[in-house]
Amino acid sequence: MVGNQKLNMDLTRAGLKRCLDLNELEEMRNDAYLNSKIAKERLKKWHDQLVGRLEE
Repeated sequence: MVGNQKLNMDLTRAGLKRCLDLNELEEMRNDAYLNSKIAKERLKKWHDQLVGRLEE
């Protein structure tokens, strides 16, 4: 009986750890999305400035 309880506790802990890991992964993905969005905006601004100088 003690072996079953230990196994159940290990499975419960493993499930919680997996959930935490998935949340961490999702947070990293969201951060990467925001960083790429910011980089795209900066690149567009730089490009627009460059094109503006060439047109003058």
